[in-house]
Amino acid sequence: MNLDQLQIIEIINETGSLTSAAKKLLRSPSAISLNLKNLEEEWQVKIFDRSQYRLKLTREGEEVLNRVKSILSETRSLEEYIKTLGNGPEAAIRISIDKIFPFQRIESLIKDLKFKFPETHLYITVESKLTPFEKLHSKEIDLAITFERDVKDPTLETIPVYTVNMLPVASPTLIKSSNIKAKELETKTQIIVGEYKKEDIGKAGIQAGESKWSVTDLATKKRLLTQGLGYGYMPLYLIEEELESGELIEIKIMRKGKAPFCLAKNKNTPMGPVKSFIWDSIKSIKQ
Repeated sequence: MNLDQLQIIEIINETGSLTSAAKKLLRSPSAISLNLKNLEEEWQVKIFDRSQYRLKLTREGEEVLNRVKSILSETRSLEEYIKTLGNGPEAAIRISIDKIFPFQRIESLIKDLKFKFPETHLYITVESKLTPFEKLHSKEIDLAITFERDVKDPTLETIPVYTVNMLPVASPTLIKSSNIKAKELETKTQIIVGEYKKEDIGKAGIQAGESKWSVTDLATKKRLLTQGLGYGYMPLYLIEEELESGELIEIKIMRKGKAPFCLAKNKNTPMGPVKSFIWDSIKSIKQ
């Protein structure tokens, strides 16, 4: 078995025929057929069903293809990485950070990065939690600090970064007591960061009740909350002073929340020196 034979399996599956695979690989159909036959004999597994015009994977072949794709992906990633070794640090690194994530958690890392790689241009964008995945795939960004529960794509690799404690709060000018009843709370306006649809009720801390306001950032939300114009969840690290002074109070009928964040990258893109430094540094940050 060699990588050339594994690539043949991948291309035959994509094209559906030996002739088409041969054209794509610039080989003769007989050479492709012989390679496939030798591999099936070596493994004692029938990979393709040849009984129809278009070749189809057998059940065993489907399992083989999954492993083949994984091996080829890792190999290509390694080849790309090796190419970067002789080129020095990346000219630029683009990082997307979720707006809820506390930037101070990575401030020391950013300082170390500037000292270690002074010539690398660092781009930092603050995003909503649903936007970074497409940008990782399109290579618009290199890394993303994002909400861990949103990462469902098997082509992305993640490591945990930090868990943000979320607290439901309001101004005492809006609610008389932390022990407000559910029915009374439904008459108040909930303030949400991002878009809102009625089907979102019960998800991500969105409560029952008709009145909802949407804002694009936490600073605006905090201002509206302290002015008594609504209630909602806020990261605890942003409202500690307001809780201590009594400007905001906890709503005890609502559950406290946790927002676990991770660092995500595309498995199929190479890791240069700067990207590797960030990845390894995040791994060492205490939760």
